[in-house]
Amino acid sequence: KRKKEWLAIATDGELTGASTSNSEFYRLPQDKFFAAVKSQENDLGRQVRIFGNYLDGWLENYEPIPPHCSMRIAIILSKAKRFDEELAFLQQYERHFGHLSGSRQHEKLLERMKCKSIKTA
Repeated sequence: KRKKEWLAIATDGELTGASTSNSEFYRLPQDKFFAAVKSQENDLGRQVRIFGNYLDGWLENYEPIPPHCSMRIAIILSKAKRFDEELAFLQQYERHFGHLSGSRQHEKLLERMKCKSIKTA
């Protein structure tokens, strides 16, 4: 499964140019790619920078933002017990990207925001 994911990411970046902001990262060999991803998955600053790169693509070319980095940000904030910031982030995500139909991960983000909103009400 991981190889399939890696190939999809690497191929998409090479064929469409969609991953130009992180092209060197996506050209890493599979084992180094997943090691790099794993080492950065709980780094809030890194996840925000990744989100920022995707946001630039959204603003410039209307390229959709993959929801995985948004979910990572929400999870990191939740683990750090920064619940107000997590809810604010999820609400802004929903405000700007909630109209997009998308993946299961996108739907999970919107559901997470609804659950967090109910808990704080």
